[in-house]
Order: sequence, then C-alpha cells, then structure tokens
Amino acid sequence: MTQTNAVNATKCYLQAQIKSAAPVELVIIAYDLAIAACAQRDLERLARVLSVLRNALDFRHDHGTATRLFKTYLLCGKLARPGNFSEAAQLLGELREFWVGLKKQGENEITGDALLTRPEPLGRLLNLTV
Repeated sequence: MTQTNAVNATKCYLQAQIKSAAPVELVIIAYDLAIAACAQRDLERLARVLSVLRNALDFRHDHGTATRLFKTYLLCGKLARPGNFSEAAQLLGELREFWVGLKKQGENEITGDALLTRPEPLGRLLNLTV
C-alpha cells in the first residue's frame, strides 16, 4: 500500500468514526485532532479544531464551566501562535482525559446537558479530516 493510499484509508476510517460517534466521543476525537495538530505544529488546523470546540459549547446549562473551557481553548491558541505547541498539547491532553473519564462513567448517563456541548458543531470535524 502506498503512503497516499494509507493516508486516504486513515481519513476514511476517521470519517466513519466521526459519523457514528456519540457526542462524548466527538469531543474526544476533537481533542485527538487538536493534539495531533500540536504535534505537527500545524497552527491552522489547531485553530480550526479549537473553533469547532468553542462553537460546540453550550453556555445555557453551566455558564461558568463553559466559560472556563472557552477561555482554555483561547489560551491553547495563544500558546501555539508563538510556537508553544507542547504547552497547548499538554492542556488539551488533560482536558481529553477528563472527557475520557466521563465516557467511562457510562454513555447512558451522559446527556448533552452534562457534556456542556451542542453536538451539531462537532459534526464539522468531518471537514477537518480532509
């Protein structure tokens, strides 16, 4: 398999994963994409993923937590702009582990309210895999 075919296969797999993912899984995938962008030092891709995460926040249910997440996403972008990708990745990794913990509690117990996100913007992750 050529490298191009391998990349295309990976993208197809990720797109299928996104299409069938529960909201909490979409958040985790978004963190994975953001952390990967940091590892690749890809500021443009990181900014796009952070934008999706910010747009998915639901300020109606827990304004304080949503605001803190919003500010953290802004901070990650601010850290990455001058090249501090490792610091941004560390913050994103810690947040990712929090969401993984929520998922482990059982997806049946996790509602959109508890996630503090609106799943529709997370569907835009498909655009970030191409």
